[in-house]
Amino acid sequence: MWRTLLRGSEWEPLLDLVSPTFFDLLPARTLTQQLQELGANALRRAKFDRIRRAEGIRLAASPIPVRLSSERGTEDMPAPRRARAVLGVYFHQLLASDVALLDLRAKHFEAGNGLLLWNPRPVYVRWTRDFATGLRELYAGLCEEDAARFAAALERLGVVPARAAFLEHLGGPTSAGTFSLAAFRRTFHRALVSCRDAGVTLPGNIVPFGIYVGCLHEHLEQLGGTHDVAAAYRDARDAADGTAV
Repeated sequence: MWRTLLRGSEWEPLLDLVSPTFFDLLPARTLTQQLQELGANALRRAKFDRIRRAEGIRLAASPIPVRLSSERGTEDMPAPRRARAVLGVYFHQLLASDVALLDLRAKHFEAGNGLLLWNPRPVYVRWTRDFATGLRELYAGLCEEDAARFAAALERLGVVPARAAFLEHLGGPTSAGTFSLAAFRRTFHRALVSCRDAGVTLPGNIVPFGIYVGCLHEHLEQLGGTHDVAAAYRDARDAADGTAV
């Protein structure tokens, strides 16, 4: 049923980035409302264009070497630098705005003039205020090694039973992380099962968040190697301080 809500939309190719059973773990009403919203977003091209322009301005004002552009790239970028840039975009969007363009898949990035040129499909979400704040606190607690802040963020997001799974998925703040789409699916699934078994009602924004993280893992898995997530977070945090809206 849930796939029919997004059939033929820009969102449909992204559904396979998360485990199919992911959708079975959410209350039917919550899932239906969220998927209807995402499907409607995919049709609002004028609104997407405004959101894209705004994000383009924020990125252009930041030191993150990514620009929104439909131009074709003419060169290669070393995998470590490209991965740091993609992680920077991932975090910068979470920190600088309540709206995010979610399509971080590798095929929508090309390199040119020392930059990554990003041309995502019109797939976006406006996070609820509580969810956006919870995500920011979650990553701040992890990457700044603040256990109390991390625990409070889990509580704010309503996912306290998933603490162990989220720690496994996110990794330690001082270690280099590897990215695997299969591993992401397993740990994210386990996190949701933990919440379901504890009787926790998950927020609807967990759907686009899962897809956003899935896109990130798809891209970084292709690049290979290990990546300093905490350092990329700090890059984005410092950049967002001057570009947040």
